[in-house]
Amino acid sequence: MEASSSPPPSSMATPTGVTTQSSTTISERRRDDPIIHPERPGKPVCPIYKRHGRCNFGASCILDHPKDLQPMEPEKRKRGEKKPKLLNLRAFTPEQRQAHFERVKETEGFHVGYVPLGSRLVGGMTCPLPLSQCGSGKKNLAKLAIKSYNEEYGTTYKFVKLIRVNFSAVGGVLNFITFQAKDGKPGSRPQNFQTRVYQCLEKTEVQFCRLEQKKSTRPEGLGETSQQPGQ
Repeated sequence: MEASSSPPPSSMATPTGVTTQSSTTISERRRDDPIIHPERPGKPVCPIYKRHGRCNFGASCILDHPKDLQPMEPEKRKRGEKKPKLLNLRAFTPEQRQAHFERVKETEGFHVGYVPLGSRLVGGMTCPLPLSQCGSGKKNLAKLAIKSYNEEYGTTYKFVKLIRVNFSAVGGVLNFITFQAKDGKPGSRPQNFQTRVYQCLEKTEVQFCRLEQKKSTRPEGLGETSQQPGQ
């Protein structure tokens, strides 16, 4: 009796990588996606991931990204309503990164210009902090610095306002603060000062406070900086 030429049942199985279900999980739809969505049980579910099935923060996001979570249906926008903008995770090119470090070295960290979010997530970068995000903490650091300056030089300057704040995470936070202060003498005009203050859990140290040095000759680039308007 001649053997059957039909293929064994196993050869009829669905090819690897093909799903027969119409509804797939986020992880199945995104398994070829280079962005890593970390699972962090016990943490709140990332709202961006929950709604869209994708989180632009990737592995740096501190929230939970369950693999079996189904995304919510996107809300319908009203006529004329603009589509919400996605976070800009663009990073510096090698040339831009090199120019950034040269600018930081030239200006000692006080004029760094715009740093995209994709580069701010990398350690060692000196980044601007918009003044709208500077609370009383940065002002107190400037007040501490001008107090140290007064004690050293016998002056009577008082803090007026912040002008620019940059920072770098180096085992703590290294603050590069440009601020304005005014002497108590009649007729004196406000002066711009620069201070570098290191903060960690154990201490807050004013490394120096001085009158503002000359600005960078390099272009700061487009985008958000911490500089006061008109300065």
